[in-house]
Amino acid sequence: MIPPRRTFLVTALAGLVVAAAAATAAAGGMVWAAAPAKPVIGAATAVPAKPQATKPFTISFKVRSSTTHKPLTTGLMASTASAGGRAIAHKQSFRGGTARVSLVVPVAANGKPLRVTVTIRSGGQSATKTVTYPVPALPKPSASIAGASAPEGNASSTLSFALTLSASTPLPVSVSYATANGTATAPADFTAANGTVTFAPGETSKTIQVTVVGDAVYEPDETFTVGLSNPVNATIGSGSATGTIQNDDPVAQPGHYVGKDSQNETWSFDVTPDGRGLANLTSGQINMSCSYAGQTVGSTSGGNFQLKSVFPIAQDGSFSGSVNFTGEPDTTSDVFTIAGKFTNNTMSASWSEKWSFTYQGYPIDCVTGDQTLTATRTG
Repeated sequence: MIPPRRTFLVTALAGLVVAAAAATAAAGGMVWAAAPAKPVIGAATAVPAKPQATKPFTISFKVRSSTTHKPLTTGLMASTASAGGRAIAHKQSFRGGTARVSLVVPVAANGKPLRVTVTIRSGGQSATKTVTYPVPALPKPSASIAGASAPEGNASSTLSFALTLSASTPLPVSVSYATANGTATAPADFTAANGTVTFAPGETSKTIQVTVVGDAVYEPDETFTVGLSNPVNATIGSGSATGTIQNDDPVAQPGHYVGKDSQNETWSFDVTPDGRGLANLTSGQINMSCSYAGQTVGSTSGGNFQLKSVFPIAQDGSFSGSVNFTGEPDTTSDVFTIAGKFTNNTMSASWSEKWSFTYQGYPIDCVTGDQTLTATRTG
């Protein structure tokens, strides 16, 4: 058993032996050093807080030493950025203990997760950190179409429909369109059309054109529709528009007309160049039945006449008028009335004449009764 004093001496000697061994090892070229520090990558800071397609975006990481816990100022940096499986061009920097990745969020990242990975290597050690940010989908503009109208014309023409977006967008936008029959039908009145309109990024207006089939035949104003569907990167606002083909042809076709009445007499007249007036009405022989004091006393011929006045023709082709032939000797009243309607190159009318006069002091009344007249344009 070693006395306490000797125990102390043995312990001290052991310490001397260890120190001597260390000195000997140093003299032999051996170096004792602590393990190298490992990089530690802190939480990410993003500016702005959320990425947005087409906008700049920067992510910063604080990097420290695992041993000193102080900012790591030396080392190498590597980084990647991607969205939807596609690499994104970016810039990186590592200085002053901060690793930074800067980029412009591409349009392709719209509505997809953005992933950024940073690796720091220092002293043979490395650390990697990956962060992911959702890229909010850009707001979708609405696509709308406006109505259009134009005169029909006598040959092919076009109706232009304005197609607009409610706001510009960095995304390409497309929308389909198709015509549909109304009172105007294809192919008689217009040429059916369908297709897709594409807006390049930033564009907000386009035009859809539909061919109108013109002619010189009167028709009421006619309509058809153009509808939108299948929007891409947009919604549908006003998705249907009316195209109005305005009649520009008179119901009564200008020219010279000849026809027969119900008394089998030949009549003629002209329609003015604008199709709005019946002129130069020349009657056939006017045959009348005459009476005195309510008793039939015979028949007479009222001859024929050519009117200088013009009867207006309405938009729908109808017309009416009367002429009072006063001033004839012994005539107390002589009224001619006519009313009819045109349908393109044909006119149908009813007419009558009432003539009152005195003969040898006797009042005589002569009438034609209700007669008809049909005439056709001859040139």
